[in-house]
Amino acid sequence: MVERYRERTRIEHLSPHMLRHTFGHDLTVARNDLQQVATLMGHFKSDGTPNIEMTMIYTTPGVEDLEAAVESISWT
Repeated sequence: MVERYRERTRIEHLSPHMLRHTFGHDLTVARNDLQQVATLMGHFKSDGTPNIEMTMIYTTPGVEDLEAAVESISWT
C-alpha cells in the first residue's frame, strides 16, 4: 500500500509513519475533537480513556497552520 502511494506522490521516503502523522494532523486541522482523533488513531491510556497527550505529538501545527491561525483573526 505504501509503495503505491510512494509512486503516486513521488515522495521518495514515504513511510507508514508519515501517513499516520498526516492522518492525525489532517483530522486536527479539520477541527475534529482531540478525543475523537485519539480514538481514531488508537491512542489509549491503560485505563481505556483516549490519550490526548500522545495524540498531540502527531498533531503539532506546522508553519502554514500557524500562519492560517493568525490570518483568521479579524483586525478591524
